[in-house]
Amino acid sequence: MYVLIVSGSESVFVNGIKIQRGNDKDYIIDYNSGEIIFNASFPILSDRRVKVEYQVSEKNFNSFVAFTNLKFEKKLSSHNISFFNQNDIKNQPIMQNFSENQIDILSNAGDNESLMLSQSDFPADFNENRILYKKQVINNIQVFVYSNDPNDELFDVRFTNVGDNEGNYILLSNNTIENIYEYVNPINGIKQGNYEPVIFLIPPKKLQLITYNSEFKISNNSNLNFEIAASMKDENLFSNINDNNNYGLASKINFILFRNQYIFYLQAQKTNFCLTEKFKILNYILIIKI
Repeated sequence: MYVLIVSGSESVFVNGIKIQRGNDKDYIIDYNSGEIIFNASFPILSDRRVKVEYQVSEKNFNSFVAFTNLKFEKKLSSHNISFFNQNDIKNQPIMQNFSENQIDILSNAGDNESLMLSQSDFPADFNENRILYKKQVINNIQVFVYSNDPNDELFDVRFTNVGDNEGNYILLSNNTIENIYEYVNPINGIKQGNYEPVIFLIPPKKLQLITYNSEFKISNNSNLNFEIAASMKDENLFSNINDNNNYGLASKINFILFRNQYIFYLQAQKTNFCLTEKFKILNYILIIKI
């Protein structure tokens, strides 16, 4: 799960004095990448101490959460049934505003996160306090090139670290305004950079769990208990692709024998099961697919 900075929650202090956000003020912030960019009118020197306070959110969407539990007991046994549902509301994102094109990307991505990428360039007017790019063809490939020429058609571009030798851009310069990225040609078909002009899209998800467990007292020194559970986890509510792997089962059987203060366990387990870390009511010892 991605951790996002809550928009407008940050407070930035330089030498103990709170400064202001804005293109015409002291700094701007990219909430998606977590980068603070100080404007040229407010240079950060080596003798200045910067402190940032902010709030983060692990929620990417407003969601509906429900839980219900039913327990009944008999003289020599007890039984428990529970149901858990957590469903992101896909048309109520918290930190993202999807365009129609981005929804199409998610619809065609299935559960494959490497396909959940969207172009991050937007037309922009010249601004001496911003790092902007122009489009240029290099070796028959259209790339972004840093430009401070007001006569160029300029773009505001966000670059994402996609891993070593997975991108076509490198970090060229880290200045007081903003990072500058440069395109590098692949060598023998191998990419030489680790940045791409893309942003990761975070899809809405859904998780449902239903469990049943029973415990039987066989004798004064032995118990038998078993649990069975079914899960449904959809990694991308915008897409029906890969939905055949959404369902899982898990089971556990314990035979507990109390003898001379020792407890013996016999367990049988099946591990194709999805569980959320925050859901602590079930206590499965399983290999869990999250």
